[in-house]
Order: sequence, then C-alpha cells, then structure tokens
Amino acid sequence: MNQTIAFYAPLKSPFHPIPSGEQRIARLFWQACEKAGFKVLLADSLRSYDRSGDFIRQQRLAKLGEHKAQRLIRRWLQWPQSQQPALWLTYHLYHKAPDYLGPLVSQALNIPYVLIEASYAAKQQVGPWAPGLAASVTAIQQADSILSLNPDDVPGLQQVLGSSERVQQIKPFIDPIVINDNKSQLRQQLSNQWQLPINSHWLLTVAMLRPRDKQLSYHYLSRILPQLTDLDWYWVVVGDGKARAEIQAYFGDLTHRIRWVGALPEVEVARWLTASDLFIWPAISEALGMVFLEAQAAGLPCIAGATEVGVVSLFDQASPAGILLSTEQPNDFACAIRQLLLDQAYRQKLGLRGIQHIRQNHSITNISRWLKNHFNLLMSK
Repeated sequence: MNQTIAFYAPLKSPFHPIPSGEQRIARLFWQACEKAGFKVLLADSLRSYDRSGDFIRQQRLAKLGEHKAQRLIRRWLQWPQSQQPALWLTYHLYHKAPDYLGPLVSQALNIPYVLIEASYAAKQQVGPWAPGLAASVTAIQQADSILSLNPDDVPGLQQVLGSSERVQQIKPFIDPIVINDNKSQLRQQLSNQWQLPINSHWLLTVAMLRPRDKQLSYHYLSRILPQLTDLDWYWVVVGDGKARAEIQAYFGDLTHRIRWVGALPEVEVARWLTASDLFIWPAISEALGMVFLEAQAAGLPCIAGATEVGVVSLFDQASPAGILLSTEQPNDFACAIRQLLLDQAYRQKLGLRGIQHIRQNHSITNISRWLKNHFNLLMSK
C-alpha cells in the first residue's frame, strides 16, 4: 500500500477556485508526490492568511487551527496505522499564513513534519503579524526538513535554526504542457480569433491584473512600450483581476496594439507561449514567477526583471534563455526588447536554450525521484 502524505497549504488550498502562482506550485508538489508513488491527502482547507495584521483575527485563526488539528488527530488515530498519514507536508508558511495544524498533528502521530517554501522575517517580531511570526517560528523549529525554492529565504531560516542542516535547496519545477500543433497553424488560429497580424511580432505577458506588486510591473511596462512604437509588434496580456480597469488605463494610447485576453486555462496559456515571439515581465518584488519556467519550456525567450534572486534562479546562470536585467533603468528594458525583436536568429537560439534548461534542471520527473528518496529516508528514521 502506498504511504500517505497529509498535504496542507495555509496560504491557499491547491483546489482554491481563484488561480495564482502559489496555487500552481502547491498543485505541482501534489502531482510530484503522486508521481513519486505516494498517496496524497488534503489535510484541511483552512486558510490562515491575514492580510491586514489583525491581532484578533490571528488569535481566532490560531484557536480554529488548534481545534481542527485535534479533530484530525482523533480521526486519524482511529484509522489502522497502515492507513494513517506517514508524513505531514506544509506548503508556503510565513508570518501572514502560519501553520497552526501541522506541528500539533505530526507530533501526535509521531510522523515527519516537512515544510516547503517557509520563510522568516525578523522585522515582524514587533509588528502587527508578531503572533503569526511566532507560530511560524514554532513550525520551522519543529520541522524535520525544510525544502527551500527561493535562495532569499535561506538566511532567515538559518537565523531561526542556528544552522542549515535541515534546509534543502531545491529548484522550482514544472510539468509543461507540450503543444504539438504546427506553430504557423497555431498562430493563424490565434490571429483569426484575436485580429492579430500574423507577421507582426507578438509580445506576451502572463500575469494577474492585481493591485500592489503586479500592478507595479504593469505600470513599469507602461513606461517602456511607448518607446517601441516604431517597431511592428502587438502585446498579448493573459490574466485578469481587480485592478484590470486601472491597469488598462495606463496603456490608453496603445489600445490598438494590445489584446487583453483574460484569465485562461493552462492549456490555452501554453498555446500563447508556443505561438508568441517574446515574453516580457519585470517581475517587480516577485519571489519566483513560475511562468518564466513555462515560457522557457515552450521555447519562448524572455525579457525579465532580475532584481529578485528567486527570479534569476529560474534561468541558467551562464547562458540564460533571454535577457535578465535590473528594473532600475526602464530604458535598458526597452532596449532589450528592441534587440530581440530585431534578431530572430538570436531569439531562436535562446528558445532552444530554454527548452534544454527546463528538461535538465526543472522537470517534475527529476524532483519526483528526489522527493521519493528524501521522504522515504525521513519516514524510516
């Protein structure tokens, strides 16, 4: 019988109806665990996220989490031991979304407690999220293993643990959707559907139209694209969100060059990634940005903001499949777009480089093998 993993995501359930990058990664880890031969069980869908730093809300969430944990303990201890979870896995834990369940349940069942993408921000010790930070510290200290996707998180984890012995740096991964359609036929279909000149350059962005960080990146692009109107391009934006109207207003003078296609299923996103000529996204204040992996897997060269270490880590450091640059100088970003639009041969070279990079370094097959060995080792102790 396959060993069971209890899976929990305090920030957002992998089955939450609203898509996001966090949900995408959670689902990928779920799939990787299944591919590794484990049975995966959703422990609970409690969302412990507190956006505003509300002390009373955090207290209530902590009490609710403890109640749910005790209920899980009673239920699972009644099961035959062979059917009980053999490991608890929590994805994305930090001061705004602590894990109130996993530490209690894993201790009661005497099973390994594993964290993915946990982080610690010492400056929150005296802030409005101090209770959430304290709960996160408890979880980090109890964890048998912490899998870190973002190199930026490691120093904080070391600060809590005193060492990095329990921290495993792993590479983000994807299970790419491969579009086998002929690219020219695919472009023709999308051209007809969205009135896009088939021989023009198609720029692509895949990002939700949300306030704060996403909106900052869109505003940044609104300063760049007007510098390129002498070239023949159209910009396709895949995504939707509460800030849609405000973001669209940034680009009023470029309306005829933009196609706002809305949020799409993964297979439709893959079609755009395959058919387009260049992916552009500043990724301001973004920890990772899984779409950069998906773009590379589709052979689509990228122009990416390189301010965040996590974003840079998604590319081959010696030979990136695109141009990575600081967002401090918008003119440099515009020049990079211009350079690649005018050099088709270089775009093709970068596209092939990206495909190879994803196959070698960011495939779900590789991480599944690693998870199988790592989890089995933890469960055998």
